[in-house]
Amino acid sequence: MEPITLLIGCYTNNNTLSKGVQTISFDPADGSFSHKQSLLECDNPSFVTKVENGFYAITELTKQEQPQLVFRSNDNLNNQHDIDGDHPCHIAVSNKFGLIVTSQYTSGSFDIFTRDSTGSISERLATLIMSGSSIHPKRQTAPHAHQAVFLETRDQMATVDLGGDKIRLFDIQRSESGQYSFPEAETIVLPAGSGPRHLVFNSTEEMLYILCELTEELFVAQRDNGKWNLVQQLKLLPDTEIGEAAAAIKLSSDSRFLYTSSRKQSRISCFAVNQESGLVEYKDSYSTQGVFPRDFAIIANGEWLITANQHSNDMASFKVNKETGTLMFSGNKVEIGEPVCIVEC
Repeated sequence: MEPITLLIGCYTNNNTLSKGVQTISFDPADGSFSHKQSLLECDNPSFVTKVENGFYAITELTKQEQPQLVFRSNDNLNNQHDIDGDHPCHIAVSNKFGLIVTSQYTSGSFDIFTRDSTGSISERLATLIMSGSSIHPKRQTAPHAHQAVFLETRDQMATVDLGGDKIRLFDIQRSESGQYSFPEAETIVLPAGSGPRHLVFNSTEEMLYILCELTEELFVAQRDNGKWNLVQQLKLLPDTEIGEAAAAIKLSSDSRFLYTSSRKQSRISCFAVNQESGLVEYKDSYSTQGVFPRDFAIIANGEWLITANQHSNDMASFKVNKETGTLMFSGNKVEIGEPVCIVEC
């Protein structure tokens, strides 16, 4: 088996173990790590995403500190653009439209950029600013943008607002003259205080799985007659004290299992996905073999799951049983400074 290169975004504030975006080699034969290197030195690259020509990273800073969207090409050439907001935390790319969207948590806004055929960032087209609040006295006094996703089957973008308990869908429209507009098309309202953080669609984009950070719940929404309806609500960790810190959600490569991470409890939960109804059933949870798993990645064609344990400064590998969804710790970990995002190259 050939080694797999992983891109790791790491926080850099007060952490001498990290200089920014790093790479590490992963051996899918035994789950071991090797050849750790610094690839791009920048401040707090909290999210990275791989594209054919290279990768994008964001610097999670305040507007006064001037956060950046950075493109690093496969030829190691950099191109960057200012982000208009505070604390960007997510990036999504649309190949169909040649667009990039960044999510700014503290300012509750989404910046939309154009990209050219080489991957370079061209210009900032628009900034979508959310409004509203919810019932959590500390975490929901204002909108908090946490993720945006481009749909593949429709000309739309879905956005996640933790502060307002809302999933908003925006149409992507382009005039004959090439001008873009992004009118709001639909809003999914979650129960007050839920705090949605991340979401994932199934392959047909008729089912939507929403991870809520504050209540540590999983919501399932179904598209029926062109409208989204909530159809299921489950706890990520049944019979466990809520820590208000759920983090990441991923579907397995065959869409049979759904995984989520809970940072306070340092566990990964596994849910089985009913292939006919799209509804889910809680199966089990597993220690991440570290502390505060902000992210994890399912790699090697679904054979392995890698956890990014932010507070213990390490990553761990787990063999995935693709028939049952169960995880088995390989015994392999690697030290890395505050890992918060993992991407397979």
